[in-house]
Amino acid sequence: MPTGTMPVLEVDGSTKIPNAQAIARYVAREYNLAGSNNLEQLEVDAVMEAFIDVVGDIMPALGENDEAKKIIFEEKTKPKLKNLEKMLVANGGNFFAGNKITVADITLFNNCDIFLTKLCDDPLKDFPKLKALHEKVSKEPRIAAWLAKRPQTSL
Repeated sequence: MPTGTMPVLEVDGSTKIPNAQAIARYVAREYNLAGSNNLEQLEVDAVMEAFIDVVGDIMPALGENDEAKKIIFEEKTKPKLKNLEKMLVANGGNFFAGNKITVADITLFNNCDIFLTKLCDDPLKDFPKLKALHEKVSKEPRIAAWLAKRPQTSL
């Protein structure tokens, strides 16, 4: 482990790359999910960075009681989701960048399912565009197939 922490991606049996965001961006580029041009890649990066902030607010709250989780969601998370919805709408409302799914859209789906639902049952109820994108991502054939067979874990 290059930095002594997980996750680590091993490429070609020898190169070991740490950091979840670096790994996500590498995989996105490898599978054409990073955006089709520099501007779309910038939009993708902006969304991914915004979710780092969202998760940073959520992680300390996971051990709190339900009332504390609700306060954190209302005061910290909800304003950030509002801004993310504005970013989505600014791009036409279908995807965060361009006109096809990117790692930014998958990041919304993933963070909603793993973290946001730990704060409240329906975190996207006040954000119809984000909710629609979440649903769209869940129906992407390869993602839907994985969701049907993935192991059930606490995360």
